[in-house]
Amino acid sequence: MVRLGRDLLTGRIEVDECHVRGHDKGLPERLNLEKTLAVVAAQGDGPGIDRVRMREIPNTSYESLIPFVRDFVAKKSVAHTVGGQGYFPLERNGYRHEVTNWKGNKNVVSELLPRVHLGKEAA
Repeated sequence: MVRLGRDLLTGRIEVDECHVRGHDKGLPERLNLEKTLAVVAAQGDGPGIDRVRMREIPNTSYESLIPFVRDFVAKKSVAHTVGGQGYFPLERNGYRHEVTNWKGNKNVVSELLPRVHLGKEAA
């Protein structure tokens, strides 16, 4: 979902997955069961987003997540996630991995990764 040859995201990048739903005007969103799984990476300084990348993925395994990060995030950048086994290989692939565990955390994921969740809302 990005023009080939664009610069890689750099610095501290938030990465998370989401379900993107098609919109059927005849159905409330909660009843629209056609969903696409996507992974989103957002780069930003301050409260907003500088750049965002997104890709449809079949599942949340490392076979889906790590190629996305390699394709869109520069090595040695910090990939900030809320965990998930699919992200465990990030460090051995040349990235710094910052994990904020959301399970048991009083904050919701959108507060822990605010930039990537702004990108999700735009999807």
